[in-house]
Amino acid sequence: MISLPVLNRFSWLKNLVVAALVVLVAAGAAVGLAAVWLNPPAKELADLFSYLLLSGGISVVLGLVWLAYGSHNVRLYVQLSATYLIGVVIALVNITVTAGLMFLSAHDFSLLALLLVFSAILSVFFALYISRQLTQQVAQLVSGVQELAEGKLQTRIKGGGPREMLELSEAFNRMAEQLQASFKKQQDMEAARQELVASIGHDLRTPLASMQLMVEAIHDGVTDEGQTQIFL
Repeated sequence: MISLPVLNRFSWLKNLVVAALVVLVAAGAAVGLAAVWLNPPAKELADLFSYLLLSGGISVVLGLVWLAYGSHNVRLYVQLSATYLIGVVIALVNITVTAGLMFLSAHDFSLLALLLVFSAILSVFFALYISRQLTQQVAQLVSGVQELAEGKLQTRIKGGGPREMLELSEAFNRMAEQLQASFKKQQDMEAARQELVASIGHDLRTPLASMQLMVEAIHDGVTDEGQTQIFL
């Protein structure tokens, strides 16, 4: 059996390989578009490809580090907001370096920076809005699980939001219905058992009482020999 640290290292390596392939494909696509639209010299295309690989590689490593170590045990809205901000920071760094390579004026660069800040604010707003909806649905699921644990098997939750959350809500409701049906079946079986025990006890009580009276009569000597033989 593979230990957990080995599995974690394998998962990290797998994510890193997939991210490297994504960076490679994205850099190749960007260079291909630049070659079609701008028709620059081959050396500039090679430099652009190298820069994109370097920038993308650093960005991917930082993103994976955040997902692996910085996003655990934090609120969902913090995770989404930080993810959006990381994307904006990566874009800002890339534009800064590109502006330096393209010798853009300070005015043009300042305008790009302001546009990125504006985009960052909107991104964080949407991240908070989306995370609020998701956290409400997750909180509803947590509350439903706690009620089931307390024995409130009639608990059901309302589905909504993304398809995955809707499917999760439906699965929760199916599980609650199955638990309620199993508990009812168990209650019915217990009631049947108690009824069976009561019936057996009632059926045995009468002959046992008769046998007790016969034994007491023989013991007290109130029967003659013929009755004693009959009782025996």
